[in-house]
Amino acid sequence: MDKLLPAGFIKEVMYPAWLKKLIMVKKSNNKWQICVDFIDLNKICLKDSYHFANINQLVDSTAGFEYLTFLDSNFRYHQIPMHPDDKEKTTFITEGRTFCYKVILFWA
Repeated sequence: MDKLLPAGFIKEVMYPAWLKKLIMVKKSNNKWQICVDFIDLNKICLKDSYHFANINQLVDSTAGFEYLTFLDSNFRYHQIPMHPDDKEKTTFITEGRTFCYKVILFWA
């Protein structure tokens, strides 16, 4: 929280309708990472009927364009703002305070 709050990735929330728990996950390098458990939220969200494109479709769709950009989630970019209606759905509790994400999460 000490890094996320000053960076503007999260904000404190009072009286949330949604609340998730934090879980600790041990990474392959034996370090611990804090994660938010969104399993219940995922169960009630509407599913997109769009499937991921295969590599041939992706390459073909770039034809004729001058630029092609990528978002590499391995570097944990937090640059895409979350829709205001969805921020509260990411609310989690820690040390008696509640926070929600202001940006879309990307974790490696």
